Amino acid sequence: MKVLINQSILLFFILFTLINYSQEVSTVYIARNNGFAGSGAPAHMFADYEYLGKLKNKNYIIYKTNKAKLKIGLMSNFGLKRSIEVNLNPGYPTYVNVNLSKVYVLKSVNNDEKLKRKVIKRVNSEELLNVTLDEKRENLSKYRKRLSKVYEEDLALSDDEIINQIIAHNDNVKALLNNTSGNSLAENTGQKNEREKLEDAIDMAIAKEKVLQKENSTASITSDKVEQNTIDSISVSEIYNNYLAYIDPNNQITSIQSITKIESSATLTIANGSEMKNNFVNLNLRTREGKVVGIMKMPSMNSKTVFDGTGGYTELNNGYKTKLTPQVIKTFKKNSQFYFTEQKAPENSEVSVKKFENNEVYSVKYSLIQNGQPTTIEDYYDTQTFAKVASKNASTVNGFKTSSITLFKNYKDFNGIKRPTLITSQISNKGTNVDTKINSQSTVDYSFNESFEKYANQPLDDVAGNLAAIPTTSIDAGSPIGQTNSSASSSPVITAETEDDLINSEAFKNLNKREQAYQLMLVKQKEAGSSSTSGFSTNTAPTVESTGERERISKMDAANAGKLKYRRSSLYTLMVDDNTREYYNVIKDAFGNTELSEKFNNHNIGPYLIPAHGMSGEKDQTLLIEDYLNANGVARNLVARWFNRDENGHFDMNLIAKRGQYNASEIDLKVAQSSMRGKALLSDAGRELIRNTFVIVYDYKYTNKQKQAKKRKGILNAVTTVASFVPGGEDVANISTLATAASDVVGKGYFVRTTSYLYRLVWNDEIAKEFYDNLWIDENSDDKSKKEAFENSNLFKLEYVGSEISRNNLQSTIFSSKSNEQLIDIATTKAVDKNIGKLQRSYEQFRVKTPLLSAEPIAAKIGLKEGLEKGDKFEVLEQVLNEDGTTEYERVTTIKVDKNHIWDNTYLADEAGAETSKPYTIFKGRNNKVAPGMLIRQLK
Repeated sequence: MKVLINQSILLFFILFTLINYSQEVSTVYIARNNGFAGSGAPAHMFADYEYLGKLKNKNYIIYKTNKAKLKIGLMSNFGLKRSIEVNLNPGYPTYVNVNLSKVYVLKSVNNDEKLKRKVIKRVNSEELLNVTLDEKRENLSKYRKRLSKVYEEDLALSDDEIINQIIAHNDNVKALLNNTSGNSLAENTGQKNEREKLEDAIDMAIAKEKVLQKENSTASITSDKVEQNTIDSISVSEIYNNYLAYIDPNNQITSIQSITKIESSATLTIANGSEMKNNFVNLNLRTREGKVVGIMKMPSMNSKTVFDGTGGYTELNNGYKTKLTPQVIKTFKKNSQFYFTEQKAPENSEVSVKKFENNEVYSVKYSLIQNGQPTTIEDYYDTQTFAKVASKNASTVNGFKTSSITLFKNYKDFNGIKRPTLITSQISNKGTNVDTKINSQSTVDYSFNESFEKYANQPLDDVAGNLAAIPTTSIDAGSPIGQTNSSASSSPVITAETEDDLINSEAFKNLNKREQAYQLMLVKQKEAGSSSTSGFSTNTAPTVESTGERERISKMDAANAGKLKYRRSSLYTLMVDDNTREYYNVIKDAFGNTELSEKFNNHNIGPYLIPAHGMSGEKDQTLLIEDYLNANGVARNLVARWFNRDENGHFDMNLIAKRGQYNASEIDLKVAQSSMRGKALLSDAGRELIRNTFVIVYDYKYTNKQKQAKKRKGILNAVTTVASFVPGGEDVANISTLATAASDVVGKGYFVRTTSYLYRLVWNDEIAKEFYDNLWIDENSDDKSKKEAFENSNLFKLEYVGSEISRNNLQSTIFSSKSNEQLIDIATTKAVDKNIGKLQRSYEQFRVKTPLLSAEPIAAKIGLKEGLEKGDKFEVLEQVLNEDGTTEYERVTTIKVDKNHIWDNTYLADEAGAETSKPYTIFKGRNNKVAPGMLIRQLK
């Protein structure tokens, strides 16, 4: 406040005496105080467009002028450029400090006693810098364009015209100095040399400033007083300036229009011995004008808060919406002053040097009102880089003591601005019968200058869907802050040396079928000395041999038609594994015991659980799923399964021959590659078999709405508490508080929702050639380098096809007399088949071909389990065997489901009273066009 008063008095004095400025001379002293950092960088100084010289630590500049205002510019060969504009007063010398290692670089220091003394010290002890007219001309030509840019002006004058103006200005100043009045600086100092004149001028300036200080002794504490709260070596303002210089070396903060921060967080709340783990993603955008958008993405709810500077609202993804209250609006407006705490020095601060995590740090300690309560804050800054490393808070309210520590780590560059990307915190709240701790860890991403409208006007579900997936990390109660555990599958660990030991163990007998298969696979790999999940070995001979000529199904007898090549798609299924959800074990075992439809080849490669830890039911799980598929090399392992890769890395074609019904000798790789027929068979296998390999991931969500509402409130309370103690987290705290209030209106009830995600293995001629030529080895061609190349290869990919959702309201079903556990078991099993049917209906590439059982009636062994509905149309395909052994399909007719004869083959259909006398569905169509063994495929 005092500085503002001083500036106001000075401005009034300048305006009052402006008419006399042309007759009086002002003096500007410029010196450089770099310390070691940046001392070698050049600093070419200008007064307006007059070159003053190359300023070093060993010289100083005196510039005299009769101008009322002066632009001072700094140019560096390294690309740095700065300028300031100063108001001049003949009675008050102007002091300018240059420091290339500070964020300000160039600064008028009349109101900074410490820096002003440093300038004076330089002037008293170093050499006066002088330049010739030729140097002025040369450097004007060199730096003029950059000066015009930093001055934000473009003079319509030539260099010669500018130089002539400079000469005229300097001659006029000399004339004024030679004819100074009795009140001038020259007469006050008598006939003295320049240094003596300077010392007298300094004394006069200090005396006048003391008068001003005395007149304003009742003014509020200002940054000048903050400067007095220093240790010998550094002040609060210097720490803050150096911190800002560290995070913003190019001085961009002043031009930033908005900052967007996205935090992916995991929290652990421990209240009186009970624990609750919660994960969430939070987006917060704040503009220079104080507008705010906040998005909270949680496992069971999303919320959005918008503040446009005057008002706003909070909404939930269920459609509930409420306006911001006047108190909330006031809070948002209060927080709109600065992007960073360090942009304004606090009052009553103390500086000291301490040890933190075995390193020396500067401690800045101060008190303020935070969240309506008096709070002591202590921030730590690295003494070498000035990066902010930690912040401590402490407060006592109504007998409750609250303390926190937040660590800032992994600073990274975001468009020229460094920000911490890992933030961990511990919060403790203690009082009578209350002992609560919250551990939190967040990974943070930043972006700048995004528009407010980008998030404010976008539908909540869209913007939440575009955010990162909710993290899967978890925090242990006893772990130091920042220490996390990666999610792990809930698959049990069973110690068994042999397959017989495993099968005979009690633990194995209690597992579901998928878990048993996986444990058997692990034991077989252990016995073989392998650690990969490349599938079981299959050694079976082919069952059909090509005749060497084209043969149509319609010309075959029934016996031969039954031996045609019915090639199924291959399927690997997994589920999102969340052991925190209700009825978790029931869901996991029901899924694990579900039999795969006979319409598919079982291509399971082992693990079937994708860790989620609280993320089940998320509207879009593709990021979580794809992270797992990529991290575990699932595409590569699917290929390894196709070619029976063993512990030595050897491949064979046995599974291809079995499923494709190829002749074993013809499909042998070396034989096949040596003939046109063999190459055609390899291509046929890729097209018919490998390319039709699919992965489905199921995400089951059993929602007890009443319990979820309570959990949501716990999450939001944790978010609010953590954000309250993180510097700059006020907006997040406000937003989560608003979301808490809104979530109370969510209704009651429960249901099961199943989302299935479909992926397809990418396989084409280019991938096949690379695999066969450069990665293939077998027992006759061992090659360690190829073995390692396959294990490290990124050649194999899965492509995302799409997803489908099914819902079941358990209480409204015919099984309402059953227990919840039984209902969940039934719903889980039925959802597997139901969602496969829906995926086939939606995505043509996933539609299977099914053989006809008979022509009179036209019948096939598919039904409601496959999603069949009355009126569904199918195309009838005749399989054509080419001379080279490859297969083609030609449409011969279309048929339609007979609505009165649809087979109910769903799970537990008999309990539901379904008629099961005819285990097939009948179709309407032209009988004379079809034959047993022809394939049918659903049409849209």
